Amino acid sequence: MQKNLDCTLIGRINIVKTLALSKPIFNASNLYVPHHVIDEANKWIFNFIWEGKPPKIKKSTIIGEKVNGGLEMMDFSIMEIALKTSWIKRIQQNSDAG
Repeated sequence: MQKNLDCTLIGRINIVKTLALSKPIFNASNLYVPHHVIDEANKWIFNFIWEGKPPKIKKSTIIGEKVNGGLEMMDFSIMEIALKTSWIKRIQQNSDAG
């Protein structure tokens, strides 16, 4: 990992959201992802955001909405649960149609 990436905290969050999480989110929407993989992905993501240093802002604040003072960062574990939950709604809608 390159340590001299001259970006702000918001810039690093945007990099993660646009580049790093797009493929894992697509895969997680269709495949089972073990919890240890999700935990490792979150560690890697937040390590990148904080450049390997201790966090300066609580994780709950960073993933919060901007209107509440957050930075709208995605937590991969929460995203994976939301993706799986959306499948329940799709399955229920398909079973009602038949």
